[in-house]
Amino acid sequence: MICAICKNRMAQLICRRCQRRICMACHAGHGLCKICRQQLMRTP
Repeated sequence: MICAICKNRMAQLICRRCQRRICMACHAGHGLCKICRQQLMRTP
């Protein structure tokens, strides 16, 4: 499977929030992709 964010690496994880398949580089901790992590950081 290929990463849904960068589209050039193998996806090894699935984001808990959006269910996108993500690679280690696009993973942002807590089982989230970097996009969801940014969105969660913005909201209090």
